[in-house]
Amino acid sequence: MFSQRRQLGGSFEIVRSITNQNIFSESFFRSIEVIYLLRFSD
Repeated sequence: MFSQRRQLGGSFEIVRSITNQNIFSESFFRSIEVIYLLRFSD
């Protein structure tokens, strides 16, 4: 589970770096990250 979480985190970094120039995408992925952290936090 921990390694899977790290893998998803890496995917977030890749996607975020690709869409980093788009302000809408940045705020969108921040929202998803918050939901992701709330859902998968221990």
